[in-house]
Amino acid sequence: MYCLLKRCKYSAFFAFCKYFLLFFMLGISFWVPAQSVTESTNQQQTKNPVSGTAATIALLKKKGLQNLYNPDAWLAFYLNTQRDKKFDSDTKNHELNFLAEASASFIKESWQYNLISFIHSGKKNKETVFKALELAKDKVAVYPYIIQYSIIARDKIMLAEYAQKLYAALPLPPNVYEYQYNTLMSANTNAVIYARGIGDLVALAMVQQATNIRKDITLMYYEEPVIPAPNTYLCLSIGKDEIAKYPVAYYTGLLVSLDPAGDFTELKNHISNDFTKERLNNATILTGHEKQLYKNYLPSFLLLYKSYENKNAPQAKWLLQKMDFIARQAGISEELYKQLK
Repeated sequence: MYCLLKRCKYSAFFAFCKYFLLFFMLGISFWVPAQSVTESTNQQQTKNPVSGTAATIALLKKKGLQNLYNPDAWLAFYLNTQRDKKFDSDTKNHELNFLAEASASFIKESWQYNLISFIHSGKKNKETVFKALELAKDKVAVYPYIIQYSIIARDKIMLAEYAQKLYAALPLPPNVYEYQYNTLMSANTNAVIYARGIGDLVALAMVQQATNIRKDITLMYYEEPVIPAPNTYLCLSIGKDEIAKYPVAYYTGLLVSLDPAGDFTELKNHISNDFTKERLNNATILTGHEKQLYKNYLPSFLLLYKSYENKNAPQAKWLLQKMDFIARQAGISEELYKQLK
């Protein structure tokens, strides 16, 4: 991810951060509905899917899906397969196609089946996501997917309605709220931010729509590489491999910008002037999910800290304290201090 540093006007100075940025460029964990039951994913590819027979049942059980009439198990199994990094793209698509087709033989009348169908459509099939909503006893489990659909369909009215409903039912914890707030504040006015998960895209929509923060920003679903342009940003949760496709990318806080004309001053301005720091200053312990989020502060904090010639300046000392807190919480203090040296 050193390409991000090359966009900085202090590029030579920050070249030492290459390994550090690769280490910390981590994604955000996924939110699986509360009803889901985790089951392990067998890595064997389905070479010859067969339908509704004893052979299908045997194959599914061999893969690890034991209770074939449990809709929660099916949904969890599909989602686990979808995000399993051990699969290459072709194998994963083959597996997901098989699961989406096979699920109809066992759980077709369930909301989970309709949600699987919606996800399998690329989150573009309105009929199936609203059928899932109709059938689900716990409507809240489906709200995140309707939010994603509304962003893809660019339906602002639907987006506001379901983001507000979800926030009312499940408000974000203070540490997570501040992180998502600061993500929005890592972009300039009238920006476009690309993200693609429940942990980033949906959470940003909740903060934006339910608390009226940065309504000038357009949230977009990241499906494929976009054209670098002014005021265009990517969430860090998209992942280092995907972001590495953009040589012009540079950090602006909790986002990376794809503006070919941008520079380091944007990062400094957002962190120094736009971020809210109440939880950063007062949090004493982070949950597992929060540790993954807060590690995304470290690359930008380190870049800004290293830009201060006087390491005793108040802002430099604050940055060092916050980096130390996050690194200790995440168990990566040794890695951090190797970079500081």
